[in-house]
Amino acid sequence: YHLWAKYNFYIGNNSEAIAAQQTHLNMELSISENKYTKNVLDAQRTLSQLNMLGMWNAFGPHGKKQVKRFQESFIRIGADYIKGVKTYIEDNFASIDESEQRKLWSSFSNWFFNTTPYMGINGSAAECIYNSILFSKGLLLSAAIGTIPNYCWSDVKDALKNDDMAIEFISFRNIMGEEVYYAVSITSDDKEPVIHPLFTDFEYEDLDIIDEKCYEDSRMFDLVIRPIEIPERINNIYFSPTGVLNTIAIENIVDSLGIRSCEKWNMYRLTSTRELLSECNSVTDNSFKGNALIVGDLDYNCSLDQNNDITDSSKPIAFDRFRGVNRAIVQPLLYSKPEVDSIASLTITNNISTQVISGSRGTEEALKFYCQKPINILHLSTHGFFYSDEQIKENDLESDKKYKFLFREEADNPEDLAMTRSALVMSGGNNTMRGIQVPIGREDGLLTAMEISKLSLDYCDLVSLSACETALGKVSQEGVYGLQRGFKIAGAKSILMSLWKVPDDATCRIMQEFYNNLFDGQTKIDALKNAQTTIKADPNFENPSNWAGWILLDALN
Repeated sequence: YHLWAKYNFYIGNNSEAIAAQQTHLNMELSISENKYTKNVLDAQRTLSQLNMLGMWNAFGPHGKKQVKRFQESFIRIGADYIKGVKTYIEDNFASIDESEQRKLWSSFSNWFFNTTPYMGINGSAAECIYNSILFSKGLLLSAAIGTIPNYCWSDVKDALKNDDMAIEFISFRNIMGEEVYYAVSITSDDKEPVIHPLFTDFEYEDLDIIDEKCYEDSRMFDLVIRPIEIPERINNIYFSPTGVLNTIAIENIVDSLGIRSCEKWNMYRLTSTRELLSECNSVTDNSFKGNALIVGDLDYNCSLDQNNDITDSSKPIAFDRFRGVNRAIVQPLLYSKPEVDSIASLTITNNISTQVISGSRGTEEALKFYCQKPINILHLSTHGFFYSDEQIKENDLESDKKYKFLFREEADNPEDLAMTRSALVMSGGNNTMRGIQVPIGREDGLLTAMEISKLSLDYCDLVSLSACETALGKVSQEGVYGLQRGFKIAGAKSILMSLWKVPDDATCRIMQEFYNNLFDGQTKIDALKNAQTTIKADPNFENPSNWAGWILLDALN
């Protein structure tokens, strides 16, 4: 019963388990029969048998033969099961709303995220695992964008060149209760994906290296990268993180010689390695055309009921050193203006139609208005925040009136709730954070990830989130629920973002160097890597806290 509750399968009477699970499926999906019912039944029967693996191993040679037979059965049935579920979801997702999609997927996701990796790794079903990852990782995000993934590992292999490697990081909880991390890799000449055991959550915690120390200590490299057998010919690594790896700039961890990963290989962070097969990412030309919207040097204290074209109200003398929210209000950013001016000068020089909104004009209304038009570059220089459930509980923020802006919106699930607690502060945002009533018909000055997801950014090739903690959010098997998810749903192709509270002056330098490199013709990942190299060479900014937290997502051009 313990495993039934935890993993959705049952140890005991097989027929009882199958009947119970089928009843559960019928209730959840409101169906009596469908084309893959037989596959579900066969899979459940096999899984019930496989749950006894530990016991069979204790029974000597006979038990080991049983284990092998069950593993072979799993590989065969598992592939059929994945195919059946994929077909059913492809046929039905388009006709149901988001909440129904979430409900449908919840009936199958545990099987994909936990059972398939656990049983597959023990049964050496590498193809089954990778196919499962391609389909399941970020499925709801893909559905929100309007596509349902229908790829297999060989499609990714065919997209790779001789010096490329694709890596999907996966994790699952084993019988001992440990969260176990693996890497599953593909190169152009692999006959099947290769599985690389990495670490457990306990081993990760035992390292006890956090924040910027993570980018000076080679033990993190030894934990995450060294176990992966990377051929010498590889120059480009396309990787998709999971779990705790979403909070680490894998690109910037160092080996025993102090060499960063991104200096050893070109490191492309992806939502999923299926991005290599996406038409929108097939373009390799990194030249920009069209329109740029640049937002920064905002007046966080201006009245929310004034018109967008009114000049700035008086600003406080104090400035914030970091681009995050350490308290319930924010101060202006001293280095935001030179950052915005510098980038605007570059875009204009490169014949890109440029709109700059700043001061009291940088409101939510203004941003949403300009996003109705096609935008190719969106640069946002402001404060950002994400409040996790743990932070709210530990600091008792729910009882603090200064933070009631975190509890204004309701959500049907924890993931959507996280999307309302991740935001960018726009002009006038301090009014809402002080608890001042928002005028009727006006926005509140806090642009949440949920609101961002409703924007239209289908033409946007690059979003630069020049603010604190813009890469953070609620981490789940579906990905990161935060600003990055909001912008991906809105249609943004690639996102530049930060993993922690970034210093204002260092951020300005990073952004100036990044755009200089970009308009010199460098690819996005080279532009960022070289900008970070330049910054860390400056004695004033050599500490990794100033530069290592910047990452690019889905930047393939």
